Amino acid sequence: MAVSGCFPDHNLLLGLSRDISEATEREAVARILHHCGVWATRHGSAQRRISVVDDKIVAFVNLTGRFGFNSGVQRVTRETLARWYPSGEIELTVMTDDGTALRALGESEADRVIAWNQTKSDDTSELDDDDFALIVPWRTTLFLPEIVSGTNALTLGALARFTPNTCVALVYDSIPASTGFAVPRLENLRFSTYLSMLKYFDKGIAISASSAEEFQGFTAALEAQGLRGPEITSVLLPIEHIPETDGADEPSADELPLVLSVGSNEPRKNQLAVIYAAEVLWRRGLAFRLQIVGGRGDTGLTEIGEAARALRSLGRSIEVLRDVDESTLSRAYKSARFSVFVSLHEGYGLPVAESLAVGTPVVTTRYGSTAEIAEGGGCILVDPRDDDEIVEAIASLLTDDTLLGSLNEQIDARRDATWDDYAVAIRASVTGESGALA
Repeated sequence: MAVSGCFPDHNLLLGLSRDISEATEREAVARILHHCGVWATRHGSAQRRISVVDDKIVAFVNLTGRFGFNSGVQRVTRETLARWYPSGEIELTVMTDDGTALRALGESEADRVIAWNQTKSDDTSELDDDDFALIVPWRTTLFLPEIVSGTNALTLGALARFTPNTCVALVYDSIPASTGFAVPRLENLRFSTYLSMLKYFDKGIAISASSAEEFQGFTAALEAQGLRGPEITSVLLPIEHIPETDGADEPSADELPLVLSVGSNEPRKNQLAVIYAAEVLWRRGLAFRLQIVGGRGDTGLTEIGEAARALRSLGRSIEVLRDVDESTLSRAYKSARFSVFVSLHEGYGLPVAESLAVGTPVVTTRYGSTAEIAEGGGCILVDPRDDDEIVEAIASLLTDDTLLGSLNEQIDARRDATWDDYAVAIRASVTGESGALA
């Protein structure tokens, strides 16, 4: 339980867990409260409030509660918990500043989770830990919808290992381990800490069947350590279609068709292949605009930025946008003739879902999670390692109105899950109970 949060010392945890195993439940709770009280006194908070939670699911939302920006992981956390929280079944928690205990959220932190306002995307919590009660989960479920690392992962790993709680995590992708060359070294190290925590969890819910297969391989490998590892299942992330609205951006008759590529600066997103394909087609005489959107930071400091700058000097219509808000991104999807997302490896592939959600066809990778999303229609599938195949797919959608219309019809006929459906499915997977949310 939260004892593990109070004591980062694993030897002490082991001794305390043995004490608990030999005690009645009431005695165990009394001992835990005593030890937490000792911890609070030593840390200058003798009057620290402590709440033992045994009748709610304890959700750990440190990243989402403390920071306003909206990454893919935070979006999943917010969309899921905003629908689940009103049922009264959830206790939201973050980590104390020293990384050793769970605590309750302040009002502004809770709002970042269940009532997020994208205008506050740069907002950061600066609340004082001492103003909020420590949360001690006891014989309940700890739900982790985020990815954690560092001290937080160690503390949650101890919680999973030494306490009688059921620990369930949403798992996203194993790219830092399975495609480690494609991410910064620091991400590799953080992910190894995350896996060291996850191996003591009871269940992992993957965001796609492809991602689940990778994590099932991780679980199977734990047999060599004498560990069972988490049971891995999957619930595919939703595609909530956005209806047409008045004033949606439509290219004028004299405006070049827009080809959109959305993704971060990471090499595995394969955007240089898209730029290469565009230049081949420009040299063939096709007229269109290429817009690359996503990621953070100065576009001039990346290979993508350098390539775009070089092509603009030749008169090519190419634009790179970073740090865009959701409304700008939505307008870009709606304005595009089609989008291109030919990533080498994904846990899901949010740009494919976002494009389909507004009715825009996609050229995407023919394997993994992007192929799962594409099964419903509206996509052309390619080998992302085959430049010629990418070139011809883009050319076909630029020149063949009949093909484009067919893909649009397929999108209209899709019957995808919504965020409401997803939240219900996650609740059922975490609790083992079905039923509508409040």
